[in-house]
Amino acid sequence: MLTRKFQPRLFSSAEIESIAGLSQIMQRNWRRHKFFPSHEGKHSRYTLRELAVALAMKELTDGGIPPSRAIEVATAIAPSIIWFALETDDAWDVQGNKTEVADYRAFKKSDAGLADLENVSGIKVGRVKFYAVAFKSGKVILTGELTETFVSGGEAMAVLLDVQALGTRLADRGGALVTVSFGDQSRGADE
Repeated sequence: MLTRKFQPRLFSSAEIESIAGLSQIMQRNWRRHKFFPSHEGKHSRYTLRELAVALAMKELTDGGIPPSRAIEVATAIAPSIIWFALETDDAWDVQGNKTEVADYRAFKKSDAGLADLENVSGIKVGRVKFYAVAFKSGKVILTGELTETFVSGGEAMAVLLDVQALGTRLADRGGALVTVSFGDQSRGADE
């Protein structure tokens, strides 16, 4: 019986800059202030989740939200950004023979394939957020409907993030984000 093994890609500082638009100088500044992770070694590698956080933080800070508040919002929506990125076929580097690749691509589009999205993104299908609204006052709303947000928000100054658009941008700029390989279960491959 074949099992699936997932290996999310790691990203360099230069790739974070290219994909998220966060300059390496700003990355160093955010690391110094503990808004961005600091990794051992000269050539740090960042996870898919850290990249999604950087992408959201960049959008929020560009909109005037201070990094100290942006980090909380970005961390909360990172799994949803990853979810939307992984909805695209190009985000998956499926390694195997032609039959395995075709079967997996068909499986991923089925309801059963949602389990792999949940596994890699870290979020359940019913908890995916489409929008994040960060108000200048510090109030944050994560929602699937904008009408309820602005009717109940009552505040004028806010930054609106389209989480699905951020996921699409991540997929478009990031290329293959996860490698899927197949192994024989009797040899102890991870699923």
